[in-house]
Amino acid sequence: MRKTTGLAPIGLEAWPAQDIASWYAALVPAGMLDNGGALAGRADRELKRFRSRYGTWLAFLMQDGRGSENVSGLNFLEEDHLRPFLQLLESKLAPYSVLSFLSDLLAAARAMAPTRRFRILEQIVRHAKRTAKPSRDKRSRLRSPEELRALGFSLMAQPQRGSARVRYSNRYVDGLAIAMLIAMPLRISNLGGLQLGQSIQRIGDRYWICVDGKKTKNRRPIEFALPPELTGPIESYLGQHRPYLLAQGGQSPDGAQTAFWVSSWGTPLSSELLAKRISQRTEEAFGRSMSPHLSRDAVATTIAIEDPEHVGMILPILGHSSLQVSEKHYNQAKTLESGRKYLSILDSFRAPKGA
Repeated sequence: MRKTTGLAPIGLEAWPAQDIASWYAALVPAGMLDNGGALAGRADRELKRFRSRYGTWLAFLMQDGRGSENVSGLNFLEEDHLRPFLQLLESKLAPYSVLSFLSDLLAAARAMAPTRRFRILEQIVRHAKRTAKPSRDKRSRLRSPEELRALGFSLMAQPQRGSARVRYSNRYVDGLAIAMLIAMPLRISNLGGLQLGQSIQRIGDRYWICVDGKKTKNRRPIEFALPPELTGPIESYLGQHRPYLLAQGGQSPDGAQTAFWVSSWGTPLSSELLAKRISQRTEEAFGRSMSPHLSRDAVATTIAIEDPEHVGMILPILGHSSLQVSEKHYNQAKTLESGRKYLSILDSFRAPKGA
């Protein structure tokens, strides 16, 4: 269960008037002669997170009798107010979660007041970055890409027993998701949001994944081909398991006809549920769960160990941004090239010894 601060964030409509105006000013899109607000073009999930963090800060101020409906919460980002707030966060959240929360709060503050400095909050965030330690041992939970690939294909290969057709199809879905995830480690939101004929389609002997930049974390489009070994499994899923699962919902609900992933009830399978199922399958297989996000760490670790000379491919494969801004077509080319190199590493694991 995800831990919380115990404070319900104050909704935007109830913020101090000055903060509401500052927030909307930060959202103003760029024009021909100006750069727009600091939050212009940011992903909706980021904006939602920033609103939540700042709303929680306002809730803390109001609950503690420190804030005011008529005074901006930005004015209270000083040591006397931040110290008890930090104590609250540390009592409720893991160190990395505290760091994430404070980083988002700082990002929101800077966007709402771009000409101001928040020295105390900046100092706290710098200290948290130096000292935060994972609350759980992530490394011990990592499995190699080859182990995960083998798990995915073994789940798809398990025979149907008796009349448990739904369970059989669900197992196939989970196996295919794991195999696709390790072939190209998408973020779970992008993997779970695949749409037939749009973000995933067959071209020649392969299936291609093309995700609009508006739906990616770094706002850059994703375009790559899945390995040919996945073409057959995807065809089997689309021809057998997906139609069967769709039929479980009777009249297909909105979105189900185009959603690539389908649940046991014939509805689109959400990214959250897909992630939960992948974690459950890895726990059953390895004794400890491995979230889809950790598969990205496994890919990065494998590249660093097996092909250190090309460690630079990690950035485009995982969709991370560098400090320099590259042109659109250059980034797409690097993604495709890096994807091919990474798949060649996986192929080398399966090649006969001495080949």
